[in-house]
Amino acid sequence: MPHIQVSLYPGRDDELKNKIAKELKDTLVEKIGMPKEAISVSIEDIEAEDFENTIQDRLQNEKNELILESDHIKE
Repeated sequence: MPHIQVSLYPGRDDELKNKIAKELKDTLVEKIGMPKEAISVSIEDIEAEDFENTIQDRLQNEKNELILESDHIKE
C-alpha cells in the first residue's frame, strides 16, 4: 500500500493539511491507478530550527527509499 509522508514547517491548519493529503492521494490514484482507499498520507510538522537535522537524519537512515532532496539539504 502506498504511503506519502510530508514534512512541513508548523503553521498550517488541519483544513489545509486535509486538502493537501486529498490532492496527493488523487494524484497517486491518477498516476499509478491505485484505489484511493489503499493510499495513506501523513503530514508532520517540524520546527524550522529542527527541520534540516531531522530530514538529514532521515536521508542517512532511509537509504532504500527514493527521496527527492531539497537544494537546501546538503549530504
